[in-house]
Amino acid sequence: MTDPQQIAVPKDFGNEWMSNLEEIGVPDSVPFTPQTAGWYLLAGLLAIGAAWLAWRFFKKWRLNGYRREALHELAEIEGLLAGDGSQGEALQSLPELLKRVALVAYPRARVAELSGEAWLGFLDGTVGSTEFSRGAGRLLPDLAYDPRAAETISQAESKDLISLVGAWIRHHRTNHEAKGHLKRPAPLPAGVGDPQASGPLSP
Repeated sequence: MTDPQQIAVPKDFGNEWMSNLEEIGVPDSVPFTPQTAGWYLLAGLLAIGAAWLAWRFFKKWRLNGYRREALHELAEIEGLLAGDGSQGEALQSLPELLKRVALVAYPRARVAELSGEAWLGFLDGTVGSTEFSRGAGRLLPDLAYDPRAAETISQAESKDLISLVGAWIRHHRTNHEAKGHLKRPAPLPAGVGDPQASGPLSP
């Protein structure tokens, strides 16, 4: 028997077209790093832009710290309204809270002496509304000066007033950077509690 390994294979054995094929070369891998200076410049500009946006966000968040503090205090007042026998004290603290927020957000000379209709007009003007001078906000002057005013306010009126105060704290507009933090009022000495004696800070 003839050994298969000794059988001569003709040169043109098989598909003659295959003999002309050559192995395809594999292209070099594409690098993921920038190859020109323009890409480095673009990456730098994007990094600067991201840093600027982050700085703006942090600055706005920091400047609005007094709003967050005021809303936290407003939530405490709202909690007192839900309790028994605390409505008068809770509602009477609303005018003072608004004035303290305004003193942080605006120049003191513009805010401190305002009272009555002028104060309500100022509040309306800083949010583009009429709810203080014509709506639930008209209760504020009475609450600031008359300790018995809270007794005549219904639960629905209380909710409307709380909602209005919260909306003003969130949305009042300023044309400058507010400075400082909201300061809680110091406790009054024993025997001092006449709202008429609160001076220019009273709405």
